[in-house]
Amino acid sequence: MTSSVDRLTDSLGKQSHHISELWTEIGHKQDTISNQRYEIRRLKEKLLELQQQHYNNNNNNSNNS
Repeated sequence: MTSSVDRLTDSLGKQSHHISELWTEIGHKQDTISNQRYEIRRLKEKLLELQQQHYNNNNNNSNNS
């Protein structure tokens, strides 16, 4: 009886440790996703700015012709 309890306790300990490692991994992945969302937002803003500059340059060139 003691042997089976020891095995179950050991098994539960291993599972708990594994679950803890998975939560840590999930946390790192959530940080990565957050950083990537920030970078995507920054790049979209930069793209919009460049498109507006291009549009303005084309309109200025058309008006000067």
